[in-house]
Amino acid sequence: LVERLARGLGLAVDEEGFIAVSPLQQTNVEGIWAAGDAIGSTMAMDAARSGGAVAVLIVQGWFEEPGH
Repeated sequence: LVERLARGLGLAVDEEGFIAVSPLQQTNVEGIWAAGDAIGSTMAMDAARSGGAVAVLIVQGWFEEPGH
């Protein structure tokens, strides 16, 4: 399901079919980030929550840049 959705949006996927992201969780499509199970991360609940918080801060910073 993740791979089909990703390909439908034009997102790059890795060899296992998960969404490929940069170290800042950005995909190859500007303005789209991915996290958690969609990128193949198997995290415990607490780690997933903090990973989500980091993703929110990254996205917020992107929107605060001029031109976004």
